[in-house]
Amino acid sequence: MTWKKAGLLLVVLVLSIVFRLPVQAQEQRFSQTASATVTLHLTGTDQLPEANRDFRLIPMDSDIILEQSAEAAAAQARQLDAAWFENQDGNPEIRPSQTTQETVVFQGVEPGIYLVSEGQPGNYRPYEPVLIQVEQNTDLNMAVKRFLPTIVIQKTDEQGNSITNKPFAFGIFSDADCQDKVKSLPAELTKGQVSCIFDRYQTLYIKETKAPDGYRLSDQTVKVEFSEQGVFADGLKLSPSDGYARFEISYVNQPEADSPEKPKTPAKPNTSADFGVKGLTILAGLALSGLFGLVLLGRNEKEEK
Repeated sequence: MTWKKAGLLLVVLVLSIVFRLPVQAQEQRFSQTASATVTLHLTGTDQLPEANRDFRLIPMDSDIILEQSAEAAAAQARQLDAAWFENQDGNPEIRPSQTTQETVVFQGVEPGIYLVSEGQPGNYRPYEPVLIQVEQNTDLNMAVKRFLPTIVIQKTDEQGNSITNKPFAFGIFSDADCQDKVKSLPAELTKGQVSCIFDRYQTLYIKETKAPDGYRLSDQTVKVEFSEQGVFADGLKLSPSDGYARFEISYVNQPEADSPEKPKTPAKPNTSADFGVKGLTILAGLALSGLFGLVLLGRNEKEEK
């Protein structure tokens, strides 16, 4: 090999190395940033939930600035979550690649800002939405609480007005005849209501045990069922008043009736004997009055003479 050919090969080798470096750097940078994994670790206070949680990652616009304080960040996430549910076509969701009882895994996540959101979680409270910054593999611990419905009995009159500032009480019973009392529910006087939290799937009966002053004690019994299908009152499925776990039931009281008047003693029917006695008495009185008048008249005549 001549020196000329050797020099030409050296030039070609140097040029290939120079032009190859940017390509290698780009491939290395892509491999480091385009394969991030987001893992949600689920924990619970009583027991872990079943593997049917409905989690998603929602990519956010790059111009979003994450709030720093916890309160502001929570409000920001709730606002973005509500906006996304109203218009789900704007940002396509990313579904998990793996879900177990303890973890939810999203693989192949590109760098950026994401909203962690959950749909209907069945028998557990939904996890509050949260915004996260993904630059590399990200782990997020989440405390999960069991779904516990709160039943609120609202006292009203026949016009639908709340009965407040009048003591009353309810009892919770395990049987339809309301003989086995499980718990007593004192009144929240300023609100005119009582409330009870169900702690597990069960069927209970709620009945008034003390009526407000001026109202009759109601004999109405409300059958409340908490099952996998939802919360039911007397067989009717209830919708949460707060969009989640508060269920309200109206309980109507009727005012006490006015005290009934004492029956009047019926007049004793007149008989012929009664009329005779009364008649003689009247005639005797008239006769005495006339005799007394004649005596006075005779005395006056004597005095005039």
